[in-house]
Amino acid sequence: MANDMNDPQVPVGNGGDGPGGDDDTQTLCQKWFNDYLENPLEADLERAAGAATVGSLGYDEGKIGTQLRVCRLEDAQKIRSEYRGIQACISTTLAAHAAGVTVNVTGYIDKDKALGGKLNTALEAIKAVKAGMGKVHALACKLEAARKDSCNSEQCKAIDKGLPKVDGVGGLERFNNEITAIRESVTTVNGNADALFEMGIKYAGIQASTNVTSLKDMTNKLKTDADALAADVLAQAKALDTKMADQEAALATEITGLSTALYTRQTTKLTYDCLVELKTDLEEIVDQDCAQLDYDATKDRLRYLCETAVSTFDTTAGCGDDNGGGNKFNTQDAPSC
Repeated sequence: MANDMNDPQVPVGNGGDGPGGDDDTQTLCQKWFNDYLENPLEADLERAAGAATVGSLGYDEGKIGTQLRVCRLEDAQKIRSEYRGIQACISTTLAAHAAGVTVNVTGYIDKDKALGGKLNTALEAIKAVKAGMGKVHALACKLEAARKDSCNSEQCKAIDKGLPKVDGVGGLERFNNEITAIRESVTTVNGNADALFEMGIKYAGIQASTNVTSLKDMTNKLKTDADALAADVLAQAKALDTKMADQEAALATEITGLSTALYTRQTTKLTYDCLVELKTDLEEIVDQDCAQLDYDATKDRLRYLCETAVSTFDTTAGCGDDNGGGNKFNTQDAPSC
């Protein structure tokens, strides 16, 4: 009786329609394979399918994350490049020009003060000249009036006798000519002094209207604003350098994670494909007539699949090892068909 229970060709009871035929009975081989196909292989397939789906989703998520990091890094590089252009062509140049303008305006103010001082000195000198020429002119006029006064006829005769003739011109005539020349010279000098005074007043008015000193506040503000702009652009550029370094580090981490996700996707898919292949092979086996089955070839095929899985996933479970643990097809427990 016991031998009948172990005979793979002896029906083992009403097991329903199985993959191996339409009758209500199964051989021991068919029951054994059908039981394995139902549990744990079907459960393993479900878990493997779920793991493969999760692995694929994880890889897709990692790919999207990597693409986002690449875009963020490119955006940071683009903005940093724009700030480099602003720094090189605008802010630094503007700050340098503003500093130069400030220095120039300071020099203009100093020169303007010096010019104002010189103009004032010149005007005072012209005033002094005019005052002196006025005195000389008054004295010349008095001398001329005294000469024409009849009361001074004796003095005029004495001058005429006392001064020698020069080129046939008598002393008195020479005296009169000198007085006339002095008066005319004073008149000319006074005219020139008036012209110079008017010119000085004109330049003083121009100097006052230009008001170079008022430029100082404007140039100081320009320099302050230009320096602030240059400092802000420099600070933004440094911040972008730091951000770019952070994005590069984040991208490297994202790529590492993507590599891990790719490995997980591939291994879970390979596990699922291996189990699908195993199920196909087992269904193919159970559909055959057990009496005509080349069991040695089938057993070798199953062992090959098991050993491939063990070597691929570096598991400690052995093939056909009773103490190995895990869900596996144990060829040592298979009945001899």
